[in-house]
Amino acid sequence: MKYSVTHEASFKHLEVYSLTPVGESTSLFVEFRDRLALEHPKKLTHLLECIKQLGDRGALIRLFRNEQSGSELLAIPKKNYKTDPTYQEDGQPAKNMLRLYCHRLNENVLFVFSGGLKTADDPLKCPNVKEHFLNGQEFCNAIDSAIRDKEIYWNEDVTDIDCSDDFIIEI
Repeated sequence: MKYSVTHEASFKHLEVYSLTPVGESTSLFVEFRDRLALEHPKKLTHLLECIKQLGDRGALIRLFRNEQSGSELLAIPKKNYKTDPTYQEDGQPAKNMLRLYCHRLNENVLFVFSGGLKTADDPLKCPNVKEHFLNGQEFCNAIDSAIRDKEIYWNEDVTDIDCSDDFIIEI
């Protein structure tokens, strides 16, 4: 499948990108957001607050979770569910099992993909997130390859990326 790079949001310390299937008008992230707004609105609101925190502070590695050792694919929300922003159930901090898979290029640039409600410890054993997890790993590899090949390139101070308007990532 082929994807174009889509700029999703700008924050004080973060530029957020996603991928949009060629021929579609909706990015992977927007499809995820719209789907989860119906299925799990409170969990999604918490996840969006986590993205805002990343934007305010920068994409610090401690604000993500690593769901598989050795993988560049990370997930939001962060592992420590008792620090702000917290997801609440019955007035108490609780684990938010919603996962948004992403690729952190540095503290200033983040790609967000898709995800779902994780129901097993291992994302490969969860029918809700397995496909998103595997696709996310492929997206990370393709993005890293495009950076190495200078198809995606850094701005002068390495705080943002750019690519030609007709650049396509193929998975």
